[in-house]
Parts: sequence; C-alpha cells; structure tokens
Amino acid sequence: RMQGIEAARAFFSLKKARADLVNMDFVQFLLLTTLPDKDDEDSDDDDGKAQAKDDKDSRKERENQGQRLAARTMQEIADYPDFVKTLCRTSVLNFLSIVLNQLDHEEETVTDTFVKISKDPSHLVLLVEDSVGDILESF
Repeated sequence: RMQGIEAARAFFSLKKARADLVNMDFVQFLLLTTLPDKDDEDSDDDDGKAQAKDDKDSRKERENQGQRLAARTMQEIADYPDFVKTLCRTSVLNFLSIVLNQLDHEEETVTDTFVKISKDPSHLVLLVEDSVGDILESF
C-alpha cells in the first residue's frame, strides 16, 4: 500500500492523473490505508509475552508510518484545487486532527495542510466547527 501511495505521488503534477485520482477517490484510499490489517489484529496470542509485545510495537510502528505517509500526502495534494474539496470531508479533517494530537513531529504537516485548505474562505467554517475546531483550539 505504501509503495502504491508513493507511486501515485509522482503523478500529482499531471492534470489528467490528478483528475483520475480524484475520480477514484484517492483521499478515501489514503484513509483506508491507515487502518490496521485484519491479520494483525487477530494475531494476538498469549504465547511468549516478549514476542507479543514486540509484535504489538511493530504493528503500532507500521500504523504510525502509514498515518505519517497519508498525512504528508494530504499535505502535498492540498496544493492542488482538484483535491481540496475531498480534503474538507469530516473523516479527513478528523484524521488530520488525530495525527496532530497523536503523532510526534507531524504538527507542521497537519497545520500546513489546514492552512492550505483555509486559503478558500468558504472552508474556514469546516475548520472551526465540530470536533476539529475544538482540537485546533486545544492545540
């Protein structure tokens, strides 16, 4: 999944490719890639507590890497008006808020994305309503 996202990022500068990525709902794909694998969730067992802890730590690190990549990709596509509408969805704004509060060293990524989204004044309302506004205020 991460390699697919990296490959897609190479095409953002091409108008036709951007249109295709918007049509295939690339932003939703980004969100889905941040979810843990079902196999990872089911693999918890009580055999060897040290192994289980290592597996859990490894799984958490993979999740964090996926969230970082998704957040940084959203930051990048926020430069393109084609994508901004999809970035304004509640699910995306909530994801970015989670990244802002839970992942170290991603504050600049998320706040820069919010700044890019807010360049269109009509999007400001989205950033101050519901839980996103509360999270930004507490941040």
